[in-house]
Amino acid sequence: MLEEGTLIAGRYRVVELLGQGGMGQVARCEDLELRRDVAIKMPLRRWLGSPIWEEVLTRFKREGHAAAQLAHSNVARVYDTGEHDGLPYLVLEYLHGQDLQSLLDQNPGGLPFEQVLELGAQAAEGLAAAHKAGVVHRDIKPGNLMLTADGTVKVCDFGIARLHNATSGLTIGVGPGTDAYRAPELFIGEPANPRTDLYALGATIFQLLTGRLDFIRKGRTVLALKADTPRELGTYLELLLAKEPDRRPSSAAAVAEHLRELRRWFASPAHPINKVRALLDEAVKHGEAGRHDIAVILLRSLVSDYLFGPHIDSAHPDALRVRQSLAYWAGKAEDATTARDQYSLLLSLQAHALGPGHPDTLTTLHKVAHWADESGDPAAIRDEFATFYLPIYERVLGPEHPGTLTIRNTLARWTDKTK
Repeated sequence: MLEEGTLIAGRYRVVELLGQGGMGQVARCEDLELRRDVAIKMPLRRWLGSPIWEEVLTRFKREGHAAAQLAHSNVARVYDTGEHDGLPYLVLEYLHGQDLQSLLDQNPGGLPFEQVLELGAQAAEGLAAAHKAGVVHRDIKPGNLMLTADGTVKVCDFGIARLHNATSGLTIGVGPGTDAYRAPELFIGEPANPRTDLYALGATIFQLLTGRLDFIRKGRTVLALKADTPRELGTYLELLLAKEPDRRPSSAAAVAEHLRELRRWFASPAHPINKVRALLDEAVKHGEAGRHDIAVILLRSLVSDYLFGPHIDSAHPDALRVRQSLAYWAGKAEDATTARDQYSLLLSLQAHALGPGHPDTLTTLHKVAHWADESGDPAAIRDEFATFYLPIYERVLGPEHPGTLTIRNTLARWTDKTK
């Protein structure tokens, strides 16, 4: 067993236990010959002589053989193998960092898409090296991807990897891998292949973006991504998660190249999102300089030219900023009708994207009421408040919530004005 101070093979001294699972344990050890830290992985003694002992042995040998064939910066290395006190062990590269599941646990709502693109590209490059060597990983998930201190992603744990000409079916259950990341064809007994790894990578990328794994609904792939996720990335994820293997990308190398190309495109000044941000900043500068009419003209053009295009979702944070800025500067330009209409549109979008009780949504609710009064035509949106917003606020937030009370008071005031 990997107890502190234990000397393995006269060379590796156990420093600390790093973790233990159902099958084995991993410890940080000191390599006394090369004077470096390594990680040693060993099965638990309780499995010795059990009905699955042969499977455990085969799994350890397979991991050693698979990883030994790979020499790539995005794959964790295996340095040595051996046997200690009747138990096999693997000597692995010791990685200073954390796995991506731990990173997700610290960011339950998901990571910025720019970061996910980089993590996904590196993982794909590691898979490309494995596939080139004839190794299919079969268990790609955040917990098997390590992020080192210098930002490098390492593909780890080739314990159920399949080599060309190797037998399969060495894991207990219906097949290899963790169910949430397993390609559909594996559930019906089809053999694992590079494209099953790509499906698992797609599931991993989706989880890194959202913090969730709920992309299968009623047998269909439905990608409910965060509003700031570019549509091009969502479209590519649909290919990675395609139920039909032939619809997925051709190789892990192609995935890595495409993810990096997407990252370059999203950072380019030519990308529509970045054009919107630049023009929005320009409009705000005009507004702050007192040129309210010019700000409104620029913002109207932004709405017509970009917010109805294929690249920007209407609930994207920058799209909401454009709507809010147009309403604000229209008010400054004394165009109460435009201010009222734009705040009303913004309220609908925020209620859907952020929720009716979000502070930004509640602020906009007050703005709609104010500019409806200023426009002199509260009847234009009175029915919308009465039939749409009031029932939602009563159901979601309750009859005594400040937002609900604002709607009731506003409706009462407008009713008095229209008598």
